Amino acid sequence: MTDMLGSALAIGVGGALVNLIGHSSAEIANGFVVISLLMAAIALGATVLAGRTR
Repeated sequence: MTDMLGSALAIGVGGALVNLIGHSSAEIANGFVVISLLMAAIALGATVLAGRTR
């Protein structure tokens, strides 16, 4: 349940960011770059936190 909720939230937030950034091809590409950087930051944070659970 939590896994599906996290995926749904990430997709929803990503779609909202693309919508806020704009609708032209260049703006959508910029939106994907922003989303990719945010997801990389989340993954890095999760990696750091996972090391603490040992």
